Amino acid sequence: MAVVVVYVHLGQVKPTTLLAFAELNKKFNPEVEFLLLTDVPRLFTGFPGSVVDISKFQKKLLPWSFRLLHYDKLQVARGYWKNTLSRLFALELIDSVGLAPSDRLVIHIESDVLLFSHPNFLIELERQIKHTSVIRLNHNLGIGAIVVSPNRSQLATDLRRLKSTLTKKLSWADDMTLLGQALNLGIFHALEDIPLRSEDQTVAVIAFDGWPAGQYLFGLDPIHTNGTARGGYLSPFLSFNPKSGQWNIKQLDKDSHHEILMYRDGKYVRNFFNLHIHSKVIVPAIDSKSNLWIQTLSAANGKGKFPEFTGNPSKVIHIDNGSFPARLMRKVKALIIRRKP
Repeated sequence: MAVVVVYVHLGQVKPTTLLAFAELNKKFNPEVEFLLLTDVPRLFTGFPGSVVDISKFQKKLLPWSFRLLHYDKLQVARGYWKNTLSRLFALELIDSVGLAPSDRLVIHIESDVLLFSHPNFLIELERQIKHTSVIRLNHNLGIGAIVVSPNRSQLATDLRRLKSTLTKKLSWADDMTLLGQALNLGIFHALEDIPLRSEDQTVAVIAFDGWPAGQYLFGLDPIHTNGTARGGYLSPFLSFNPKSGQWNIKQLDKDSHHEILMYRDGKYVRNFFNLHIHSKVIVPAIDSKSNLWIQTLSAANGKGKFPEFTGNPSKVIHIDNGSFPARLMRKVKALIIRRKP
């Protein structure tokens, strides 16, 4: 299969999930190439693939006019929001620097995403994905938990079009708002359920999780829940009722050792391609014999309680207000807005 899975990390704060989940995802997809683009390669010794230093390109990832106008917002949380936006445009380097063969399907995932990409799923994606695609959350928002593009050239073309919208409008947009604009403008396409052939009377699909399914099974980031994470959260962005059906771990076929996450509600069967672990819980590989997975899916099916986890891995994102110049700039902007008639 001609597929490359790409991670991007910018900034000095090492994500708690990237190496652990990359290792699990690589074991699940040993035939797939893994690539990490980062400005701090030293943080990622042991990554199961190629690590590329992109520090020399970092200042060029966002338009200079956008960076200047929104310096105050981009500096919040040690540059976290700047890096989140820049990470998306760093994917253009796959083409401009030639970091992957030109004919490979490109799958970008965030550091807290698990892949259950059965080989049959990858074949379907190669066959059906013709445009750069992301998950739509609602009319105004998209999410970059997983980005799929048919090849590096298409991805780069679409990212250049998206970057031009930042240059023209110059209004502030975080990554989810920007992806929503990309979907509404037709620059990106919505990543929707992909039908699978079924031997029985069920309607089977490959399903993609932006975060609602992962939040239901493993909870929110602990910063939102007083330092603990527990499954059962019903996101307003859920496109299905996770309580009305049955969660299972199953082998898709007898000839494969791949186990995948499935959700069946009546005749509709969702075979999950990925799961976004918003709580940043380091879960083990999906396994029908794993105590954690057994307990979690039992609770998801209404039997017993969800496991509880403690921690606060992303606290800095929410409490750091940025440098003194950034705080000063915010105050000046506020004064200007107040004085406008």
